[in-house]
Amino acid sequence: MAESGLPLNGIRVLVTRPEKQSGPLCELIEENGGVALRLPTIELQPPDDPARAEQLCRRLAEFQIAIFISSNAVDWAFDLFLDKNAIPDGLAIMAIGAGTARQIRQYGINDVSFLEGSANSEALLELAELQADTIRGKRVIIFRGQGGRELLADGLRKRGALVEYAEVYRRIRPHYKEDIIHKIWVDTPPDVIVITSSEGLENLFTMTAPGDHKFLLHTQLVLIGSRMSGQARQLGFDRLPAIARETSNRGLLETVIATVGDGNR
Repeated sequence: MAESGLPLNGIRVLVTRPEKQSGPLCELIEENGGVALRLPTIELQPPDDPARAEQLCRRLAEFQIAIFISSNAVDWAFDLFLDKNAIPDGLAIMAIGAGTARQIRQYGINDVSFLEGSANSEALLELAELQADTIRGKRVIIFRGQGGRELLADGLRKRGALVEYAEVYRRIRPHYKEDIIHKIWVDTPPDVIVITSSEGLENLFTMTAPGDHKFLLHTQLVLIGSRMSGQARQLGFDRLPAIARETSNRGLLETVIATVGDGNR
């Protein structure tokens, strides 16, 4: 491997984010000397019932709090159902994580609450604005994809909030010809895999032929939460996953460099 003087110096990084999201991270990897391999393990589609989400968006003035579960939820909500002029005055906007908050600001909304350094439902429930003495009796709308965890809504309901979901997109597992994925492991085996959702990790395992699991399960992972680390162990990954401290593209890149960059080989 030729010396490039860059921190990734030829390291192959498998990026599993949805196609429209993978570009910026792949560019950062390549700018730092790495080889970005694109294999989306989740494909995003409009929701099965867009009329339901549209109806809820028309009723935004009835809610006191809007929570966005992910950057995808932000983009799909605004692209399909919202614009910044539709946000009522007095509606508190909250995000799971700094990356989602940054995405909301791209649509002209600057006052966004989130817990710094964390990007999950457990952390969001720690916000002062969501404690029982504050949230009781308030109406909350949660923007998300179809399905997903119920922890946030359940926690808020136990505290007396009235919660509704606006499901603004759905996730499906992409279909690839088996030989396409097989060739990745044979011809360009990645040194590290970046996975940013539990569903994406499960899909990658399912999409990989059983005969290639011996390659997959021995590859270093970069994940975004300790919950995913437990999932990786259950699937049989034999290396300790690296957990990104920040879910932004820059945060993921820094974790990749810290884990498999030139100074760590």
